[in-house]
Amino acid sequence: MNSIKTYLNSLGRGVRTTILALAVVFVSAGIAQAATTISTNILTNGTLGATGVSTFGATASTTISAAGLLVTPGATVNGTLGVIGVATFGATASTTISAAGVVSMPSTLSVTGLATFLGGATTTTLTLLNGEVISNATDGTVQIGGIASTTSITLLNGETITNATDGTITFGATNTVLAGTASSSAIRVGTDEATTISGLVFGYCTASITATASTSAYANCTGATGVTSSHRVFLQATSSIPSQLVLQAASSTATNGTINIEVLNTGITGGNVSTSVNSFNFWAVR
Repeated sequence: MNSIKTYLNSLGRGVRTTILALAVVFVSAGIAQAATTISTNILTNGTLGATGVSTFGATASTTISAAGLLVTPGATVNGTLGVIGVATFGATASTTISAAGVVSMPSTLSVTGLATFLGGATTTTLTLLNGEVISNATDGTVQIGGIASTTSITLLNGETITNATDGTITFGATNTVLAGTASSSAIRVGTDEATTISGLVFGYCTASITATASTSAYANCTGATGVTSSHRVFLQATSSIPSQLVLQAASSTATNGTINIEVLNTGITGGNVSTSVNSFNFWAVR
């Protein structure tokens, strides 16, 4: 130790000052290499970089504040990620938000575009608040399951669909319309093995009839809206038909809205029936 002191004293003042400055620099660099704690604010006009792990704060109350954008190519949050304002994730249509666990929202989830719920198994379901489920185990079939006999489906304007009794569906509406465009669209009333009904229309049509006494005549009854060649028609004469005429047959035609009829002039009151417009009520089923 005395030898070092003697050696330093033998050096000039300028050399000793230089050696002391270099020693301070090397020691400071060694300390900074291991760990650096800065207790005051840092203001930089350039980039603040960290090559290793950066730890900000050691308590739950630590706050990281950014007046502008905080951009990171990747981030892992071990605790709660809280956003007070609007959170925007991604800037392209292909952005994906993935969650390995349950996504829970305390309020309403609003989706302005298309919401697609996909599942990889036939057991995938959408469970509602009180346990009702919506499932799609069979392609093209949507099933709605309830947890009680009072479970019902309420439509937009308050109409309801219930299934309190097994095998019975009740529609709570003033008017019930069953519409289908496929050949398989049909309705069957009762449990009998009867032909299903795919369409039912009714109304009235008019025909100009000329019939010689004691002979039959054919005419087209037009204005039968909704009647096609696939309908079976039922006609009823009105008071516009002369008493000596009898309606004998009716059938749909290749022309939509036209029913071909056959009438018999019995001649009970004598004479012929000249051309006149007569009306008929009709029912048509397919």
